[in-house]
Amino acid sequence: MADKRKGYVVGVDLGGTNLFAAVVDDSAQGEVLGETKRKTKAELGAMAVTERIITAIDKALKKAGLSRADIAGVGVGVPGPTHPQTGIVVRCPNMGESWDQFPLARHLSEQLDLPVTIDNDVNVGAIGEHTYGAGRGTQDMVALFVGTGLGGGLILNGRLHSGFRDSAGEIGHMVILADGPRCGCGGRGHAEALA
Repeated sequence: MADKRKGYVVGVDLGGTNLFAAVVDDSAQGEVLGETKRKTKAELGAMAVTERIITAIDKALKKAGLSRADIAGVGVGVPGPTHPQTGIVVRCPNMGESWDQFPLARHLSEQLDLPVTIDNDVNVGAIGEHTYGAGRGTQDMVALFVGTGLGGGLILNGRLHSGFRDSAGEIGHMVILADGPRCGCGGRGHAEALA
């Protein structure tokens, strides 16, 4: 059982197929204290998936022997472009139109009574690898992630580089074959549609 103090955070990896929630001791090099995995069930829509995220968080907290009151905040990696400053999901091409301009951070924060931040899942993954994983100690790195989608996160001079319109590293949407198959975003011939 964890020593109860506000050094704990919850991380959520929201994927097109599965979602993961983990309670992490932020003061102990990212030690995972409790985690859970569920099917996303994106076809149910953004509000229903938000409820599934909350259930996953509560299950991970129970496994860690903690409650919401012990948590400093929640971070969510989203499989699509986001506005991290406003907590809005711009779009999740692989999860349906109900995610377009969806205020995920606000909905989660209101229901959990905790601060919530969101960002693109690959950006979050790149930060994690840079802080605790294979990129630890480097100033510059590229992290490539393949799942339901395909993406890349850039760390330059020790900081996340999100680029113009927060789209740096969006390699899944590079056109590889001009008249290729339609991508989940609506474009044609993107690397993600061909992978």
